[in-house]
Amino acid sequence: MREKKPKFWRRFFTFVGSALFIGLVVVGIIAFRLGSQAKHSGLFILSTFKEAAHRLVNFEISRARESFQSVNEEITKLRNEASRYGLLSFAEISQTFNAVGDLGKGAFSMSANLEELKNDGFSWVMNQQGDLFIQTLKKIQADIVSVAASSAALRNTAARADVEVGGEYLDISVQLTRVQEFLKSFITWLESPFDQQILVLFQNPSEIRPGGGFIGSYGMVTLRQGSVVGIDVRDIYDPDGQMQEKIVPPKTLQLLTPRWGARDANWFFDFPTSAGKVVELLEFSKIYREQFTKFSGVIAINIGVVQDLIQVTGAIELPEYKLIIDENNVLSEIQREVESGEDKKAGQPKKILKILTPLLLERLGKLDDAAKQELVRKFSGRILHKDIMMYFKDLAMEAYLKTLGVAGDVQTFPTRWTGGYLAVVNANIAGGKSDAFIKQSIELETSIDLEGRVTNQLAIKRKHEGAGQKDYWYQATNKNYIQIYLPAETELSAIKGNEYRKITPPLDYAAAGYRIDPDVSAIESSREFLEDFSVEQFRIAGKTVFGTWLNTVAGKTGVLELSYANPQKLQLREGAPYEFVYEKQSGVSGPVKIIINAPAGYKWLENDSPVFIYETDNPERRISIMMTLAALPE
Repeated sequence: MREKKPKFWRRFFTFVGSALFIGLVVVGIIAFRLGSQAKHSGLFILSTFKEAAHRLVNFEISRARESFQSVNEEITKLRNEASRYGLLSFAEISQTFNAVGDLGKGAFSMSANLEELKNDGFSWVMNQQGDLFIQTLKKIQADIVSVAASSAALRNTAARADVEVGGEYLDISVQLTRVQEFLKSFITWLESPFDQQILVLFQNPSEIRPGGGFIGSYGMVTLRQGSVVGIDVRDIYDPDGQMQEKIVPPKTLQLLTPRWGARDANWFFDFPTSAGKVVELLEFSKIYREQFTKFSGVIAINIGVVQDLIQVTGAIELPEYKLIIDENNVLSEIQREVESGEDKKAGQPKKILKILTPLLLERLGKLDDAAKQELVRKFSGRILHKDIMMYFKDLAMEAYLKTLGVAGDVQTFPTRWTGGYLAVVNANIAGGKSDAFIKQSIELETSIDLEGRVTNQLAIKRKHEGAGQKDYWYQATNKNYIQIYLPAETELSAIKGNEYRKITPPLDYAAAGYRIDPDVSAIESSREFLEDFSVEQFRIAGKTVFGTWLNTVAGKTGVLELSYANPQKLQLREGAPYEFVYEKQSGVSGPVKIIINAPAGYKWLENDSPVFIYETDNPERRISIMMTLAALPE
């Protein structure tokens, strides 16, 4: 498996430590009297920066500052020693020490500003002190500019002294540029004289859709120059009921509704496309169109995120419902109120969310440092497993989200890329809330023959454990439209376990004046029905996608099996690379097992075996396995 890159801040501060080490070694080369001491100081600084970086990514910012303070003290000690020897009269040494000093100060300043942001950022934003939030971001931006300039100066000095700086400099320099561009756009966006509207989508994975769970409710957060000035939690049917635009829904969704709305707009596996479509359809609604409301961005969260929040803040009492909401019952109790509670009878099925949200936010504002640290750790895990996704209309901000892995975008590949790819994408169509009790497992076995042809056997199992539940929406048959994303031009050779459902449009859309959405049209115009397999084939996001039905009755297990071949052959030679990428669907978990068999006479260099096996019970948003062919000894 490809080695994971450390989180940005860890890599960043390790990079800064390396830059200081190189700078001090350069001083030692130029001034041999300080050679041993400079090297000793450099090693101390490098190890201390690594320690500080570890503390930073674990949100132990106060302890990280202590490490940075130790670094600056070591730099001062060495500078004083250089001054004692009269070495600072040499321009090259003086310039290097200046850069080293600036770099240490910049790192310390950044840690101080990050600590301030951690301690007070949420409070500033929620208590209309956005100016302080923006000022701190500007300080961090200035720190990054300073650190980048100082490290560049050290790199140039090292080059003149013939000291190798390594490829990490270029990599981190590119990332620093991206961070600067993001902060520039983000700060400009925050300082806008116009209110910024952010959508928060509460996605319910009990009723799964390609882009995540069903959007039953959402929040609109209004920001004014960095401060939250309004939070409005609504039922998604409020704006959908006031949308005058008549749009043809994707064909599969026509089994549910004759008219497309925001509630069903996360129909795309690629989250930026889904988020953009939700925004577009909401802005068509009379609620927002008459007020000229435009949404700048989207944050989608699955129920697990809410469970984490309540676990950290503690259970919340709702006296009017005679309920105490905790992380274990939040989904079931809210679901019960929405589906059959008194609020539904009164025409306000999502009222419980309007009451719960401000109470939860109030608790968040009172968290101590340990609780904040725990929450950050939990959120990092949720981002890693695609339970939190973000989208911004601003191109620079969106591009940076993609580098962070929080955008939920689909992996793209170079034109001549050779490898394997898999994403299993489910959509509950009139299957109640049964996905809450579906246990899915995926097993793929890939084999490469002596001609380099890559064949695959894929098995997807979905076990329905909702038979004993008292609520009918959990016992419903899981009616699942399943899409298998594979490399472009993949050839299907066999399929077993699927069903065919003929979909007849519920009305004459052309006669009724409905328009066709261009994103939906782009996908459905590529549709080809494969009669031999009762499968639909599409071109989506540069992939070949096979769509079919896998329905599972409560208490039973549905199994879908496919055989297919990759479009390109692998060139069999010593050192030939092979990459496999698996992408997880937001809101769907379960074990994944991938077996990759090398051709006869070869093994995989990474595990010294002809068979490479990757298994996980909790897959991350994107798994990338890099392998290298090596000939077996004769």
